[in-house]
Amino acid sequence: MEKQVAALAIDEEHIVMWDIDSLLADISEYPSVCIPVHRLIPNEWLTIDAQYAHTTDVAKPIVLFILPNNKAYIADGNHRLYRAATERIPEMNVKIIPEETHLQYLFRCSKKDYFEVVTELMGEGIFIDCPL
Repeated sequence: MEKQVAALAIDEEHIVMWDIDSLLADISEYPSVCIPVHRLIPNEWLTIDAQYAHTTDVAKPIVLFILPNNKAYIADGNHRLYRAATERIPEMNVKIIPEETHLQYLFRCSKKDYFEVVTELMGEGIFIDCPL
């Protein structure tokens, strides 16, 4: 089975990836908070397969990474969020992962790469305002 990763990229040479499989295993007991769906929707959706999205389990929590500048990134659960938004589900469970925690799961990149890519992408509309 292929390793599940979350990735952000500026170009082919500037890519940040997180090992989502390991992170999910380690945060299984992490508490979830209930957040209104409208507060989780980014201005610019990442690529979404709508047909697949409607087969996902919206009861499974979304994983949200806290970023610099009071921003957040949906690292796992974009398809579930899309389904919830299109089906007008009012709230979703969210596991909010602080930066010092999710940085431990960087995969094939450095913290320097992370800060460079996140800083470059900050104005792209793919991040949301931190919902807390």
